[in-house]
Amino acid sequence: MNSYKINFTNRVTPETVSIKYKVILNEPESAKSITQFGNSAFQRFASPLSYFKTGQAAIQVIRQIVQSMDNTKYQLQAINFASSEDEKILGVPSKDEILAVISKVTDNQVDITVEHHLLLG
Repeated sequence: MNSYKINFTNRVTPETVSIKYKVILNEPESAKSITQFGNSAFQRFASPLSYFKTGQAAIQVIRQIVQSMDNTKYQLQAINFASSEDEKILGVPSKDEILAVISKVTDNQVDITVEHHLLLG
């Protein structure tokens, strides 16, 4: 089984919150290592602050990724979060929240690495 990781970066401005992600295979297949990538951009006035502060935006993306990966062939190994540009606005979900979402989607108990990096996206 091939493992993969999700890398998140972000951009916080006075008007928007943008969350970018890449899904990267640990062992490339067909000379490709990136299986998915995307960007979600939100106008801050239209979303409750708690949606970003509690990491729910990232939880939604994680759920979508795990649902779209064939779990008979691929297993999530790690999630890496770049530092928030503004931690008062954008937070990271807890590891327990992440594990609960993944377990619910896959019907399996999982253990993954969740890391925070001092990189800005």
